[in-house]
Amino acid sequence: MKTESNFPERVREVFRDRPNRQSSLPEFSLSGQRSEEQQPNLKMRLLVAISVLVLVLAAHSDAEEAEATIEQRFTQFQQQMQTLTDDITEKTKTALEQFHTSEFATKTKNFFTEQFEKIKAKMEETFPNQN
Repeated sequence: MKTESNFPERVREVFRDRPNRQSSLPEFSLSGQRSEEQQPNLKMRLLVAISVLVLVLAAHSDAEEAEATIEQRFTQFQQQMQTLTDDITEKTKTALEQFHTSEFATKTKNFFTEQFEKIKAKMEETFPNQN
């Protein structure tokens, strides 16, 4: 069984077989052409660059759509509030009209009218017109 003390030795073994890279910059030949070894690397970098560009453009377009949806949400909220207030107004008018024409309201109005007429007649009888 290996112990942790063998860990640095294993790391040295792995890195010993790797070529030593002095620079990550691409190398060119005197003719200006890239070597055969660098062609796949160049293609991979190009693919990565294109994919990053596509992702950036997609994120940017999503951000513009999000701004539009915020504006649309406020417009929709305003329309919902207008519909709600119109609905409440209509229901209130209908309820008051129904109450005004209901049997209870009619009987109550007639009762107070009769009582007022009785009081008025009693006042005229008690205090006759003194012209």
